[in-house]
Amino acid sequence: MVEITFGDVLLYIVMFVSFYISAYFLDIIVNEEEKKEKRKKTVRGFPGVTIAIPAYNEEKSVVKTIESVFKSDYPKDKLKVIVINDGSKDKTREYILRLKRKYDFVFIDKKKNEGKWKALNDALFMTKTKYFGVLDSDSEVDKDSIKNIVREMEEEDEDVAGITSLMRVKNKDKKLGKLQWLEYVLNIFQKTLYSKINLLVVLTGVLSVYDTKILKRLGGFREGYKTEDFELTLRLIENDYKVKQSLNSYTYTLVPEKVNALVKQRVRWYFGTILNIKDYKKMLFNKDYGELGYYQLPLMFVGGIFIIIGTSLPLYYFFKRIFKDIKMFYLSGFDIMTFIKNYSFEIDTNLLFFDYKMMYLLVFGVTMFFYFMFRAFYTHKIPKKYVFKIDTIIYLMLYAYIVAWAYVITYFKLIFKRGIKWR
Repeated sequence: MVEITFGDVLLYIVMFVSFYISAYFLDIIVNEEEKKEKRKKTVRGFPGVTIAIPAYNEEKSVVKTIESVFKSDYPKDKLKVIVINDGSKDKTREYILRLKRKYDFVFIDKKKNEGKWKALNDALFMTKTKYFGVLDSDSEVDKDSIKNIVREMEEEDEDVAGITSLMRVKNKDKKLGKLQWLEYVLNIFQKTLYSKINLLVVLTGVLSVYDTKILKRLGGFREGYKTEDFELTLRLIENDYKVKQSLNSYTYTLVPEKVNALVKQRVRWYFGTILNIKDYKKMLFNKDYGELGYYQLPLMFVGGIFIIIGTSLPLYYFFKRIFKDIKMFYLSGFDIMTFIKNYSFEIDTNLLFFDYKMMYLLVFGVTMFFYFMFRAFYTHKIPKKYVFKIDTIIYLMLYAYIVAWAYVITYFKLIFKRGIKWR
């Protein structure tokens, strides 16, 4: 009789959820390949667009961010730029003022830090152009990024309230940057699939362009637990608007180069995600929101729990074996020869010493991961040789634990009602 432990039960649950998600993505990929692209509207000319750049202590990057906008090929008579210094304590204000001598943009200088959402509203409610764009002050746009994303907005139906740019890692030459580069490739591919079936729920601040009238009609941005982009997207969907992912607009962003900074960033994201979904809980399992209500939002709400369990089980089984071996070594009187002579590489149903059933599950899971990765690289025209680089192996082995640790901190803050800072 095979003994089933509590750990085995948890493992099977995590694997089932993982396979369900894999099958769901596979179904989207197959179905989308069978569909034809809808006919786009004929677009002539370029409408006015305002790009808002909120900055808080971004002296190292704000200059390149602003310059990238003015170096873009969007018609300068149609492009307006508003830069907001949100009470920075470093030299951000000084650098912005130097640039103002060279470029024509509106500068809002706030003496006190009030938060990104308020900075964006200050810019939004003085905007008169058809479109309003948000660009993070640690990001740079490609030459044709703004032109392409605005043109996509023009081609879409009137119920499309916003489109977000494709994110790429600017500092991927750093060790931690390489791992995040891989994560962003997979994440953007996921968002691309979600966008095709209206499951996209985040228009990121890296570069997103909105319909100005719709944004003002809904009251602009809200604090949203320091994730104002996610809160706004949920509000747009709640009001029957759609959001899309661009495939032709690229924006390069700086990612954290230290583990501590990365964890803090992810804690802010996860904290805001969970609390915003809680605020919009009426969308959960609501038939009016289709798969978004039955699949996407519930998964985002509890996904961290499965990640924590999934990363904890291998550690549990590993240390369980180590402690068992230590106990055997102790019972042998610390006689190394007796210990080696009686040592047994037993095979059971745990993660590290699995039987054929666990091997099947593991092989299937890894296969689905690499298939998803190949599809992501193909979509973003990245050579497939990068799939089998050492960075990928490190990503598989270690990166999940950084994410899991961020979720542990997030749940700790949620339980004990701790706050989150913008920086």
